[in-house]
Amino acid sequence: MSDKFVREYDNPGAVINTDTRGLAAYKLRKQKSKQINELAGNVKQIDEMQQEIADIKQILQMIVEKIK
Repeated sequence: MSDKFVREYDNPGAVINTDTRGLAAYKLRKQKSKQINELAGNVKQIDEMQQEIADIKQILQMIVEKIK
């Protein structure tokens, strides 16, 4: 197994992670998580709009009943 951490020569106290596959996997997980959160927000907006449309429909039906 190769060492994924190396010490920086200019700053001996710093440790650098050289695991590029792990970084790529992390970025992919982060991107997918962001997409899921955006979709969840969109679903919430759609649900709210559906409720508003139902409310408007109910109000219009009440208006039509009063006009009759």
